[in-house]
Amino acid sequence: MATTRVRALVDAYLEAVRSLDPAAIVFWYALDAELRDPTLDAPLRGRDAIAEYYAAFADVQSADWDSVEVFTRGRTAVAWVRGYRLRFRALANLPVVFPPTAMRFEERRGLIWRHEELFDTSPVRRQYEALERLAGGGSGP
Repeated sequence: MATTRVRALVDAYLEAVRSLDPAAIVFWYALDAELRDPTLDAPLRGRDAIAEYYAAFADVQSADWDSVEVFTRGRTAVAWVRGYRLRFRALANLPVVFPPTAMRFEERRGLIWRHEELFDTSPVRRQYEALERLAGGGSGP
């Protein structure tokens, strides 16, 4: 039963991400949740800190991906996301394409209690910087 619940939670979270509605995304996090992202210096702790992080989605024009495979065991799920793309208004809607990304979730009481994303940040940073220059917003390396 927990496996079914965590799978439904991951599906709901991914649908909220695709909607680009920060409130819909944060809805799925527990009040004391933790989010670890390799682009952050430290984990975010608590729903308020996570809400601030997702407020940046206001600049995202679209979020999509080619495929997602979800593996579950008990209250834990790992989503393997391929072809994850974000289009930012500030970058003239040009896509930033993420390398394959592993998202690990732990569920507690029907909400995300722990969320960790794992991917190589260097190609993402290089793309973002290049797109910034193309969009006229960057000063170059």
